Amino acid sequence: MYEIGWLGVAPWLVLMIVFSPVRSSNESNFEKGYQFMERFRVSHLDHTLTDLERYRTLHLSLNLTVDMDLETVQGYVDINFAKIELESYLSDGDVVEHGLVLDIGTVIVVDRIEDLFSGGEVGYQVYCRSPTDFESPDPTVLWCALVLDQIVDRVGEGAVRIHYSTNSSSTALHFIQPAQTLQKNSKFLVSVTQPSDARGWIPCQDTAAMKQPYDAEIRIKGPYTALMSATLVEYAEEDEGWRVYKFQQRYPVPPFLIALTVAEMAAVQLQVGEMEEEKGETRSIPITIWGEEEFLKELEASGKLNMVVEMMDICQQKLGAYPYDRYDIVLTPPGYVFQGMEYPGMNYVSVTTLCLGDLSRPNYGFAEIVAHEMVHSWFGNMVTPKFASDAWLAEGITSFVAFSVLEQLYDAELACFLKREKYGALKKVLISYKAWPQYKVLTPALYTQNPFEGFSYVTYVKGSLFMDYLVNQTTAAGVDEFLLTYLARFRHQAVDSDDFIHVLTQSQRPLDMSAIYRWLERPATQVPLAQFSSAVFDECEILYKVMTNHPKRRSLTNMTMEDVADKYKSGNGIYLRRQLLIVLNRIRKISKTIQASDRSTKRWQRIIDKLDVLFHFSQLFEADPDMFAQWVGVTNHYNHT
Repeated sequence: MYEIGWLGVAPWLVLMIVFSPVRSSNESNFEKGYQFMERFRVSHLDHTLTDLERYRTLHLSLNLTVDMDLETVQGYVDINFAKIELESYLSDGDVVEHGLVLDIGTVIVVDRIEDLFSGGEVGYQVYCRSPTDFESPDPTVLWCALVLDQIVDRVGEGAVRIHYSTNSSSTALHFIQPAQTLQKNSKFLVSVTQPSDARGWIPCQDTAAMKQPYDAEIRIKGPYTALMSATLVEYAEEDEGWRVYKFQQRYPVPPFLIALTVAEMAAVQLQVGEMEEEKGETRSIPITIWGEEEFLKELEASGKLNMVVEMMDICQQKLGAYPYDRYDIVLTPPGYVFQGMEYPGMNYVSVTTLCLGDLSRPNYGFAEIVAHEMVHSWFGNMVTPKFASDAWLAEGITSFVAFSVLEQLYDAELACFLKREKYGALKKVLISYKAWPQYKVLTPALYTQNPFEGFSYVTYVKGSLFMDYLVNQTTAAGVDEFLLTYLARFRHQAVDSDDFIHVLTQSQRPLDMSAIYRWLERPATQVPLAQFSSAVFDECEILYKVMTNHPKRRSLTNMTMEDVADKYKSGNGIYLRRQLLIVLNRIRKISKTIQASDRSTKRWQRIIDKLDVLFHFSQLFEADPDMFAQWVGVTNHYNHT
């Protein structure tokens, strides 16, 4: 995922409610419900209410109808599971009498549950704890457990079919409105489930520690295309405009990586050449770019999609054969809240990473996001961190490898520039976390906190910096070899930091393990910026002085504000757009500190006015949303109608 979380922690609160409708062979009992919730209160790192010690999901089968008008889904999920332990106990020693326990969101209404082996109906109850037992931006959010009656009285396998529907408030399904798309014709559905919101549209064991294959049948009425993080195996058109899509994901994936996209989309087909797999077989990887039709035509004509094939070749050379059957990129509309998101076989990349007003303009933002999400195919998707506290195993390693992919695809200067930018920002983030030292560590304790806290700037950037530290302690080739060993050892498995360390200690070159544990577990770290020098990044200081009419600018350059604007508008300067984003961000931060009574206020207002006259930043709402967003921050002017 290419987006960071927020801060905020609070003590756990426990509340039990019964969610209607409820069918159970036993009467609902508050005391039993309270005991049940207490048992799971702080016992799991992976923020699930399910009992992984007793039950493991073997396979999921979805059969859902999507209603784009009502913004709901309705149907059923078949869950094949294994009972792996005969008995389990509550905190007071009593034997647990219930059966399979699943995570479920309050937006889901269960109609009935069937035992697929016996054909009978299964009783169930829903217990919730609120408000999520950690501080949440939305205090009404509840975490709930769907508790089934016992249907397997021995160690063995079972299967249930859960009939359910969601309401339009699901946080896992984002129905982007027509006005938030490029063509403004129809809604665009994307799923947003990381790190633990698959329960918002599927009752399941919602933890990354639980990986299973899945298949799905999706029914939609209207001219919509459905995509999933799985391979399309069958498509049919039925009467009255209904379309039926059948998907299969043969590799095990965690629930949060089960993704659904429904929209009016066109496609551009690409393909990577043959690649030898570990069993000696060769295959080609079909690559498809999906998006709104008119925009996709312009993007294809710009030639910017060619780099996707080159990037896949580089990734396979570095990391081994691509681990899934196909690779799709869905170009999500401006209404999608993140820049990108990785799913097995399908990545989301926001169109806002491109200069929409001029697709020919040099812009590495798109390549940067594609590289990051593509590398996630190996780190995060194939080898998945079990817990949110180990998210650096996905985000940090992915960031590190993505830098090297961009370096090979373009040049070393681009990688140095991006590292210098992000590592410099990390240094400031670590300072801002002074009151929260727990957020400076790579493996934060998240027992009683929002799991999204595991996806902070530290996770991404300090994790990447740690991998650079390993390069310095060994060699770049040594780290590449280690990563290949790590991927082979844990192929399609869920791991934690101890697994990473175990493989690392098998390295032939001795390492300072005490220093490594300090990186993982201690809040303090130095950010060696001098190690990542970048002439392009250093130019940002000159641009800042030129664009703010700084008195010392003449001692640094003869360039004027008008010269910079001409260069930007002409599309010259391959790094200039990114440099301007950095400069505007710095101006934004300074603008926030200027008080109305400050003598410099009028001077800054004149500078801001002149910048807009020269660069037309206030007119970039649709043409360059990222640049416009920075400009809004500079001017504090949010009425961009």
